[in-house]
Amino acid sequence: MFAVGVLALSVYAVGGILEKLTAGAASDSVAQLVSAGSGQDTAAGGQASRLSADGRYAVFQSKKDLPSLTPLHGRSDDDTWRVYGRNLQTGTLTLLSDPSADATDPQISADGRLVAYRRSTAAKDLAQASTVVVDRDVSGAGALDRTGNVKAYDLADAPNPVASSFPGLCGDDCGPRLSANGSTIVYPTVLSPVSPVLEITVSAPGSEAPHAIRGDMVDFNALGGAFYGFSPADPPVTATITTRSLIPGQEGKDLTGEPRLRDTPTNALVTGFRVEPKKCDATGACRTEVTFDPSACAAKTPYASHLSHLWTDGHTAAGQSSIALAARCQGDLNSPWCPSTPDLTEDQMAALPLRKAVFDDDHDMGNLVSLGTVQTDSPFVAMVPGRDIRGKFTYTTQDCSAIRLVDPGPAVRERAAAEGATNPTAIHNGQDLLPSDPGTFYFLVNPVAFQDEKATEGAAPSTPQTYVARAALDPNSTGNEIPMGGFSVTVRVVRQVIEMRRDTDTGPGFAPGAAVIVSRGKTEDSSSASGIVDGARPALSADGGSLVFASPGVDDGTVRNVIVRTPLGGGTAGPGTVLSDDPRTTATSPAVSADGSTIVYVRGPYPPSSGGHQQIVLSDRQGGPPKVVSTGIDGDPGNGDSSRPALSPDGRLLGFASAATDLDKTSRAKGAQLYVRSLTQEGGATRIAGLDPDADTGTPAADFDTQGGRLVLDTPDALADGDRNGQDDVYLRLVTGRLVVTPASLDFGTIDRPSTMGRGLPLTVTNAGPGPVTVTGIEPAAPFGVQGTCTGRTLYAGGTCTTVVSFTPTTAGQYSGTLQVLADNGPGGQTQKAEAALHAVVEPTPTGPSPTTGPPPPTGPPSPSPSPRTTDNPSPAPSGGTGTAAQLGIAPAVAHPGRVTQARGNGFAPGAKLDVTWGTTGPVSRVTVSADGTFTAYIPVAEAAEAAETGRGSVSVSGGDGRLLAFTQFLVEEPPLQPPFFQGQ
Repeated sequence: MFAVGVLALSVYAVGGILEKLTAGAASDSVAQLVSAGSGQDTAAGGQASRLSADGRYAVFQSKKDLPSLTPLHGRSDDDTWRVYGRNLQTGTLTLLSDPSADATDPQISADGRLVAYRRSTAAKDLAQASTVVVDRDVSGAGALDRTGNVKAYDLADAPNPVASSFPGLCGDDCGPRLSANGSTIVYPTVLSPVSPVLEITVSAPGSEAPHAIRGDMVDFNALGGAFYGFSPADPPVTATITTRSLIPGQEGKDLTGEPRLRDTPTNALVTGFRVEPKKCDATGACRTEVTFDPSACAAKTPYASHLSHLWTDGHTAAGQSSIALAARCQGDLNSPWCPSTPDLTEDQMAALPLRKAVFDDDHDMGNLVSLGTVQTDSPFVAMVPGRDIRGKFTYTTQDCSAIRLVDPGPAVRERAAAEGATNPTAIHNGQDLLPSDPGTFYFLVNPVAFQDEKATEGAAPSTPQTYVARAALDPNSTGNEIPMGGFSVTVRVVRQVIEMRRDTDTGPGFAPGAAVIVSRGKTEDSSSASGIVDGARPALSADGGSLVFASPGVDDGTVRNVIVRTPLGGGTAGPGTVLSDDPRTTATSPAVSADGSTIVYVRGPYPPSSGGHQQIVLSDRQGGPPKVVSTGIDGDPGNGDSSRPALSPDGRLLGFASAATDLDKTSRAKGAQLYVRSLTQEGGATRIAGLDPDADTGTPAADFDTQGGRLVLDTPDALADGDRNGQDDVYLRLVTGRLVVTPASLDFGTIDRPSTMGRGLPLTVTNAGPGPVTVTGIEPAAPFGVQGTCTGRTLYAGGTCTTVVSFTPTTAGQYSGTLQVLADNGPGGQTQKAEAALHAVVEPTPTGPSPTTGPPPPTGPPSPSPSPRTTDNPSPAPSGGTGTAAQLGIAPAVAHPGRVTQARGNGFAPGAKLDVTWGTTGPVSRVTVSADGTFTAYIPVAEAAEAAETGRGSVSVSGGDGRLLAFTQFLVEEPPLQPPFFQGQ
């Protein structure tokens, strides 16, 4: 059964007060505070915000116990992360997670109905992390979050799950990704440090349950309780190591070969270990008993610490698998065999990243100091505080080039002091750790992938997943009691495997299906185990049909990150394709549009260089070279690192974090900033707000609604009056566009007499971006008028529409005025306007016959020859034409209701598809321009909306993009009366 973690403790009160979102500061009405309690306007702190595509709901995480209006769980003072949902229309706040456990990385479907998040109970309990999906409308027909209409599913209890041995080791960005339609969930997890397709556990004497292998090492001193070393008289210690296949469809198969021991350079003596033949059962679980006999400690050997490997010959996705077996004897330990001079100089180490270590105390599995995860060939220096550690220190290492105790030099020690080391002095091998703060352990970590010399023919390369160093502590001469006999130092090259859950559509509620491993590379046989590759930081299309993820090397074992695109569907995944294949760069943190066609990711130089910067890259949909889109005003890449890309669902807008200072036209803000830019037009980006510099660089910096007009973000900036906490808070922010009209001035010139014909000039309305705008009205000063269809249209960045400004002189004089184009920036935004100046001069009517009736109509059929363009109605030249200004003429010159008017054009682009329109509404004729740049169209006057009336008529020609190419006006009159036909006989 599924774990249902929802307990409804309150119901809606009739006529309950709906919270109103806090308005932004007076100077910024486009930001609203989201991370606040029900009925409050004070910032409470929040992170990891996400917005539903319809723009109605937001989710975020916060450690504050917020007074939500509709709590689904009891309130608690536990210091845990909670996931909240906010209705942005009513302001109501809902607690969606159980506060007894941490809930992080929330995701939300397009309609807000489904919310997924990562749930973990404790940092040290590595087996207790899972993905939870909350269906907020189980009935499918009710209001969200109503009592009895909400259900939570823990995917660890779903049918046929892919077991997750090490979810706690996944690191940053291990939360789920939910497709917008709610059909698909993917999330990275660590199946095992040893192999992504093997679950490996160990059982020790007296242990109640098997333990997942942590750090690829079994510490026999911890298992036997001999923390300070074995004596020859101690009894043997036996551990049972179990392996099980996790490949879908092969759960009952044995993937491992016969285990054996292997010598290591640090210790030639392996006689202390004894390995029994493995035994497999019908479920595919294989058990191997490994025994350490302390009587081996009586031998006089150079080293008393045993580092050996349990090897399997089976062909898994990682090739051969290895586990380190560690046991040490009592007595002094000699110096490690490593050369005294490390591979890197002090100057080189000073340029490397510096990491803080994390102590993890497990009495059954030994004291571990985790240095985190690392990509091979990406070295760093790790600092481990020596405070409260006593004893004589000696260390051994599995691989001197991979992990080694060093004195990194004064530059690194100075950095360590700045990052919290109370005593940055380097601890040396053999040192007596007597003072209360003897200094700091520094480890140079530089793992390298290699192929094992004992790999069987045809097997995949063996990539060690963990490197181990052993810090041993013996009681010193003062007899002080030591709380630990030592610790192992590990660094993991972690396999993150994508798992997928699909909605089985078994009813109105959400129902998870079976999980499969979907991180696959481009291989000849995608169904084989070798097709599975490392995968991290996934991104999903709206329908769940396209998965994009980062992988450290695909197929050829290279260590740089690449971006892989994999098709999904029906619970299976085909082979993926690599989108980034430049060996000089790394790539990570992808984002994908709703339809899967637009992909952006972070690209950096490889190997990293001080002069290079990370940039956001757009993957070309036509297969062309990738394009850098984190560009500044001049179109050049930004002068600082950019990261955390986010795409609007329609793929038009990009949000990203950047430390560059040349991206925005007006801002020169320093530090991490959120920028938004249009991907449909050239130009720089627009700064939205500052970002937390310590935020995970792999998570999206913002989340957009469908059209990109609104986004949510986490920012320490105070965008609302109630925000005074100086911490990250969640805001809803409008992304506005900017109206531009061209030309800025329309001069109709001098008209020699009043006329009912008048003139028309085109006016182009453009959205300069980055957000969308909706044109709400065009208001010209009298007696000027407008014809066109701009009103009501939504323009995205770079989008245009054209209207025709008309002027019909009825009396002589000089005319000047202003035309205003009004637009709406979206809910809560201010109406903006753009203006164009209007000017015209009309000369007095000359004496003589009135010209207003126009020339008499021709008496014969329409002339096949092109009519000259009316001089009072100039037409704009088309784009990409024949080089001749576009001309549009009408025949006959005076149209009659009930007749057909011929429109002739020339000077247009050959082969272009054009729309010829009567008036502003139709009818519309689609024509194709001939090779000589001309066309002919016939428009029935009687069918036009304005044709039944006499007076002015108009014809316009526009391209397929709606841009006006030509326009002319003419006169519509009733035809003269003709005598009946028989009267002429």
